[in-house]
Amino acid sequence: MSDTGKGRAPLHLINAALNIQGSEHANGRGRNAGFFTFSKNHTGSSETGYLATNTIEKLEAEGNGSESTAFGLSSAMAVSAAAASTAMGSMTMKPFALTLAVLNVRLGYWFNNPFAIARSAKHLGGGKLSMGAFSSRAGQSSLVLLTKEVAGVMHEKQELVYLTDGGHIENLGLYTLLQRRAKFIVVVDGEADPNLNFGSFVTAQRYARIDLGTRIDLEVDKIRDSMLATRQAAHGLSKGEEEITGLGARDRTHCAVGTIYYPKDDSGKVQQGVILYIKSSLSGDENDYITDYFRRNATFPHETTGDQFFSEEQFEAYRALGFHSAFKALTGQAYVQYEGGLVKLKGPGNSGSRFSDAHPLDKEENIKFKKVDALWQEIFNKVKYRY
Repeated sequence: MSDTGKGRAPLHLINAALNIQGSEHANGRGRNAGFFTFSKNHTGSSETGYLATNTIEKLEAEGNGSESTAFGLSSAMAVSAAAASTAMGSMTMKPFALTLAVLNVRLGYWFNNPFAIARSAKHLGGGKLSMGAFSSRAGQSSLVLLTKEVAGVMHEKQELVYLTDGGHIENLGLYTLLQRRAKFIVVVDGEADPNLNFGSFVTAQRYARIDLGTRIDLEVDKIRDSMLATRQAAHGLSKGEEEITGLGARDRTHCAVGTIYYPKDDSGKVQQGVILYIKSSLSGDENDYITDYFRRNATFPHETTGDQFFSEEQFEAYRALGFHSAFKALTGQAYVQYEGGLVKLKGPGNSGSRFSDAHPLDKEENIKFKKVDALWQEIFNKVKYRY
């Protein structure tokens, strides 16, 4: 992880769920988990504190007994996708924990706790920190660790912490960016959400509002209507589903633009950001082979995540849909939802309103968007050549 990216950007953040079902802090909120992040600079969470990533990597290598088995980028990615386990953060199923343990359905990872490492370093008073200085992984009984998983008594102060899929606390990785008060955030929501309830996005908003005091103003009803209308045209109405009618080409979209309202910083300054939300959805303007795949697979693009073996055709359909959604929106060729209406974005560098002349807005709406527009332009000017 410490070797990812030699320049200023991009900074890769990999999220995992910190399982702390035995924590009074976590259980008081009913979450059973915390937000654990890996980056090239620091690793940890607000519950465990953060340490330099290269320090933890060295200790992990020493504990595992070999540099070849050290915890690295691939390990962090695997942990971030460890979807099935005895403990699954806020999604933990206690009645099934013992069954999962007996069947060894345990994809999580016991990781050296940054808090315990820092505590040992403090006791050493500046001495050399090594695995033996605070705990050896080999000294941790596998039976004890398994019992902790099944009983759900893990907490944030123990020497090893249990990490699983980041989706067990927040599925989009949005919370970590809001913690950093990012000015411009692109969210690609590819969760299996056949009814377009936007569950992961709603959850991220709730956590941000409670923990950070951050509010997101983003409307997504046009995305839902577009997807449902396209599905109904191809496959008819589902049971209990209301028919969507009267949607023309200019009423359909995959994306939405909104405003992030951060709380005042230490200097008392109010900060805002821009969020571009791209949803895995259909609007009826996709290319032939995306349309053909959808005609034969009614659940696309929300097929169950239980399918872990995509065919070549299936993978390409998802890739092509993602490219289509982002490219059309960012180049002003497709509509994007903004404050209840649909607009077209102008490309970076264009002067005037961010709205395309193809969809004129009244004066009041145009003025309302100018503050967000200025920030959008500033961001593009700064990062345009960096990547």
